[in-house]
Amino acid sequence: LESTITYDPDTLKITGFKTNTESETYQYSQSWTGEEPGQVMPNRIVTGQDDLDNVDTVTGATVTSKSLIRAAKLALEYLAYLGGNNE
Repeated sequence: LESTITYDPDTLKITGFKTNTESETYQYSQSWTGEEPGQVMPNRIVTGQDDLDNVDTVTGATVTSKSLIRAAKLALEYLAYLGGNNE
């Protein structure tokens, strides 16, 4: 999934998260609740970035949701790396 993540360079916190889930097939899952992961997950990720392991996924779109959480984790790891190299 292609995603764009923005961050605050002073705090190294994620401030924005955009993604396109058009090519995903979660809507074919019988357990899908109708929530669009591309719309609800970015806010959940931004507000829950201090504990991404406990961010709620979208029922029936778990793989898509977890992919977005993984992207955020990678971004935060990179930001931590950048922060460590600025000393």
